[in-house]
Amino acid sequence: MRSTAAGVARRSPRRSQPPDPAFRFRRGELAAALATGTLIAELLLVPAVVLVTLILAVVGWAARWRPHWLALPLGTGACWLAAAGPSAAMAALAAGLPRALPAALVAGAAQAGLLVWLRSRRAGAGWRPGLIAAARRRFALADLTAGCTVTRTGCALGLDAGTGALAGFDWADAEHGVLLAGTDRGDLLPLGLAVGCAALRRRKTVLVLDLAEPPAGAAGQVAALACRLGVPATWAPPGGGALTAAVGHAIRTRGVVVAPGGPALVGAVTAALTRLRQLSLRADCLLWVDGWAGADPAALAALFTLGPAVGTAVLVSTTSAACARALAPVAAVTVACGELTPELAGAVALAAAAAASPAVGSLARQRAGAFTLIGPRSVRPGCVAVPISGPAPPPRAVRGPWLAGPSPAGRASVPRAVRGGAGRATAWGRP
Repeated sequence: MRSTAAGVARRSPRRSQPPDPAFRFRRGELAAALATGTLIAELLLVPAVVLVTLILAVVGWAARWRPHWLALPLGTGACWLAAAGPSAAMAALAAGLPRALPAALVAGAAQAGLLVWLRSRRAGAGWRPGLIAAARRRFALADLTAGCTVTRTGCALGLDAGTGALAGFDWADAEHGVLLAGTDRGDLLPLGLAVGCAALRRRKTVLVLDLAEPPAGAAGQVAALACRLGVPATWAPPGGGALTAAVGHAIRTRGVVVAPGGPALVGAVTAALTRLRQLSLRADCLLWVDGWAGADPAALAALFTLGPAVGTAVLVSTTSAACARALAPVAAVTVACGELTPELAGAVALAAAAAASPAVGSLARQRAGAFTLIGPRSVRPGCVAVPISGPAPPPRAVRGPWLAGPSPAGRASVPRAVRGGAGRATAWGRP
């Protein structure tokens, strides 16, 4: 029976003590003795198995192939044994190498697989990408370039360089906050556009606040992308009242609102979303705050709290280490983009404190165009961003009731290969 103190159950002293180092040493000695005995017995009785095991293990280690390739010699030996018969195979095993090859292939492939598995557990996998990964990477790259960033439950930001699979997050996680942190704005913009493209294809309301000084072009590129997909886009002036009205109209029509300006825009959008929460309504939208470097990140933390209540995915992209340090612990998903300064890498690492991964220590050595995805359940390093680009649409296509004067989209650099209703990327994307 456990003893309690102040209402909290205490564990027994035996369980709370650290493992005995002497026990680990004795267990290691026992494993080494068994391995040595097995090796000596095979050398004396069936030397062909030892030779085949060593050859297959060395080939696997040198080529860095996944252990699945050992199924080929294993299947070959099994078919050979089935054709020769079990009794003939056992007699051949003791006769010598040429006649013992079928049985040696089966036993050697099994032992080589065990050795490779033990080595990968101790030193890490580091497998070479195979043909399946190369084919998957090719098709995924074509889809992402065409703007097909929609996944079954969320959106894709880029590719996992090792497996060729899509790297992204779920909309349910995005409602609790997504942070894009990087030193160069050029590394942040392609990832933000991938999220915006997925939201547009899912027919979500998209709100973009471009707070960068000077503007980074996120607002113009999202507006142009929306026009190519047939979604109405509205340019809102910096005034808080006009922005609140534009946001309400966009939520009702599932449109797009883009607004360049200062941090005061965050307060206007927060007020609009707070009003939705008071009315118990859900917006089903994406809010992208680009270029945040304000002195009060608490305003964005409040948006992260509002997101799940009103069905709004909140995406914040910043190059400020202070902002990343404040938002990384509260964001559900953190993406470290491109080359990072040591200060920014340390700030982003706060989000991965609960996830034991050796990739966190390599954030400062990350290259341009790469990113590390730190999610609530895993850390995925070595991902590659895939920009989507194409010719700019006519400037008049992005005019709205709140726009006065020429459209800024005509001056923005717009994605180059985003296809709308025709081609592989339809207006709704592929789930």
